Amino acid sequence: MVERYRHYQPNRQSREVKRKKPKHYGRRLLLILIICVGLYIGVLKLRSTMPHVQDPKKSQGVTSQPVIKKISQATWDHINQVVGFEVSANPSLNIAVSLVDVKTNTAKDFGDQETFAGASTTKVLTAAAYMKQVEQGEKTLDQSINGISAQSHIQKMINQSNNESWAALNSAVGRTELETYAHSIGMQSYLVEDNTLKAKDEALLLNKLANGTLISKELQALLYSYMQNTNNEDMIPAVIPAGAIIHHKYGQLEDRLHDASVINYKNRPLVLVIFTKGVPSAGGGYATRTALIQSLAQNILNIYYQNL
Repeated sequence: MVERYRHYQPNRQSREVKRKKPKHYGRRLLLILIICVGLYIGVLKLRSTMPHVQDPKKSQGVTSQPVIKKISQATWDHINQVVGFEVSANPSLNIAVSLVDVKTNTAKDFGDQETFAGASTTKVLTAAAYMKQVEQGEKTLDQSINGISAQSHIQKMINQSNNESWAALNSAVGRTELETYAHSIGMQSYLVEDNTLKAKDEALLLNKLANGTLISKELQALLYSYMQNTNNEDMIPAVIPAGAIIHHKYGQLEDRLHDASVINYKNRPLVLVIFTKGVPSAGGGYATRTALIQSLAQNILNIYYQNL
């Protein structure tokens, strides 16, 4: 008997390798995603704590402000010694010296800081007061005062120290208004009745003129033009360093002899005011007093500028 064999149908699973999905596949993917996000956040935090370095190409157009060197205390002390020596050497005189380093607005006062008759140095105040009224639309430079334009009066008053023009301009400004204006800009010691003030207030006036806060640039330039090549260049202008530029107004009245100036040298403007009174400043006393002011100014300028 022929043996019959059953047709054997093997199980498909026994012939094929069954592919199984890895267990926890979704969890692993989530874990990788969390790690990536954490790394990204960490990098951002690290960058935020690092110092910012500017692109040199972007900074090429930026110019840094130059550092302004301050005048040392040793320099001021040296100047004080020089002034003190002259005060001691001239007991018959009252000597006041006031300086302002314009760039740092540093003011220093030496000697006899009392009230002096300002003489013609306060003509700068009159000019500034009138020019301020021009700025405010109350006056004009070409208006006639006693048959002469206001501008011509200012020129004659400052450059030639003309007293008639001074009186005309004081009347045009108003004496009360002149004193009020002086006090409004900080010249508290100024009294119009006696034309008196302290040297430091004359220095304050010239500092404001020099730094551009007194009057407009156009009017400043005009006033400055009258404060050069004046009818008296014997004192401070005679001893300034070569290459320096000076604008000044002198004053002389009986026993008073003064010079008030703005000096620009090494691009460092300095206000220097020297007031003196005591013995007569006219006649033979003029040369002696002028020599004293020259000596003071020259020594002060040498000390001041050699340290810059």
